[in-house]
Amino acid sequence: MGSMARAGLVSLVDSVFEKDGKQIPYRLASLTSPAERVNDAESLNADACLDLRIRGTGPHFAEPTTKKGRKKRSAAAVKQKSEKREAQQGSRAAVNLKAWRRAIAAKQGVPAFRIMSDRVLLAIAEKEPKTAAQLLAIPGIGIKLVERYAAQIYRILDQSRP
Repeated sequence: MGSMARAGLVSLVDSVFEKDGKQIPYRLASLTSPAERVNDAESLNADACLDLRIRGTGPHFAEPTTKKGRKKRSAAAVKQKSEKREAQQGSRAAVNLKAWRRAIAAKQGVPAFRIMSDRVLLAIAEKEPKTAAQLLAIPGIGIKLVERYAAQIYRILDQSRP
């Protein structure tokens, strides 16, 4: 992209959008008028032809990928993960943890996701940690969260067990 911009075929504009309270920078690319004329019938010659191959060996991408370069999941895998998530969200521990998170967020006057994300709450409900080390092993949990909320989380998990 950079070499195309230096050749005057693409203009790059830096911009920012906001998601979950974070500002995320991105670069917008658009063709310039010289690039649009490259493959016109009157200017088509061996020197003016523009070929651009991004990935794969054929005219289309070899396999659909996500923006991180991983293969996209099949519909069955997505459905299976969705069913698992729904089952977790319906568990007694997950429901109790979400209610607790809403109450904490209301007291602090912040959105609930600022306390903990759904993914973290579901992981806590699934793994049911009993120690600080087990709690810290969950992705998204840091030392500050353990210091602030560990005792409350353990109590909620104990109350949620049948």
